[in-house]
Amino acid sequence: MKRTKILALIPMFVLASCSEIKPYGKYEFRLGKTDGNHLEISATLTNEDHENLAGYKKMYMSADLGEDMSIKSIISQYGDKYPIIEPFLDIIFSEIEEVDRISLYYKVLDTVNEKFGHHLEIGSDFLVDYVKLLAEKYPELKDIIDSYDFKEEDLYITPEATKSIFNAFVSNKTLTIQTPVSFDDLTMQMLWYGISPKIKGDFLDKLPGEKGDARYGTHPEKRKDPTGKIIYDDCDVINDMFKVEFSNTYLYQYSVKIGTFVREEIEGKDRLKLYLNEDYTGEKEHIEGTVILKNQFGEWEEESAIKLSVDNDNNINFTYNNLEGKEAGFSDENGTEFTFNYFYQNPFVFRDFHVVNVGLAKQ
Repeated sequence: MKRTKILALIPMFVLASCSEIKPYGKYEFRLGKTDGNHLEISATLTNEDHENLAGYKKMYMSADLGEDMSIKSIISQYGDKYPIIEPFLDIIFSEIEEVDRISLYYKVLDTVNEKFGHHLEIGSDFLVDYVKLLAEKYPELKDIIDSYDFKEEDLYITPEATKSIFNAFVSNKTLTIQTPVSFDDLTMQMLWYGISPKIKGDFLDKLPGEKGDARYGTHPEKRKDPTGKIIYDDCDVINDMFKVEFSNTYLYQYSVKIGTFVREEIEGKDRLKLYLNEDYTGEKEHIEGTVILKNQFGEWEEESAIKLSVDNDNNINFTYNNLEGKEAGFSDENGTEFTFNYFYQNPFVFRDFHVVNVGLAKQ
């Protein structure tokens, strides 16, 4: 009986140890030699409360990316591209040398990643203070800063924004920063977290996967049977869910988009469905419009008239030619033949995203 009671207390001890995590301290990651190409990242999590944000504590971060990837090198390239900033490069460089770290703020969340530890919310108001400092210190820069019509609220980097771009996790020994490896991967990750210019409104709750803060740091699920065959994929679910939003093939009237074409495989053959815009009020029979075709150089710029009818299930009365591959296509009500190769633009396709995990060890 006593042994049973002791075993029953183990989960309580485990939970207590998680809640008593002490993240305060300095974390570092170093790669390469200091006299050549190297990468060094340092982060300090303090126990000092943020002045204006309840529940958040101060954090500082610095990075040394070597000469080739230094901030000076990057800004110099922009100086060549934008001559307007060239006269101010010396000022900018002198100020950068004074900046040895960036101030941020953080909060340790209750959600835990089994591999990396507690999820961190991270934000920063560094840019707000820095832009103000430059404008006050250098009147010659103030006009340029004012010309961009900066709004102070646009310079705040909120935790809500950062967690869709990168994630951070902390344990008693490491601070792990997780970032996508390319812009395409960032696009996929942000969609997985509920942000996409292709989809209107708040759609996060519609997506498969974890909900709330537990979602951040996860990836779309893929399940296989014992033979290795994929029997379920979150990516397939999302691509089907938003097939209209992801399509890039449209029907126009007077240069205004009134509908979207979706290519589907029905009974082993390629078919098209037409989803008219919600605000379309015209007839569904004998619709006359235009589509964009690919020209002989492979560019999508040729306009062609098209006439069609559509039913309430989005089926179009096309006459298909029953061919396959590049020759597959259809004829509209006027008898004009269209081939998929010159008519259908490939849709956006959601996929799993690749990330890199940079682990900073506690010093």
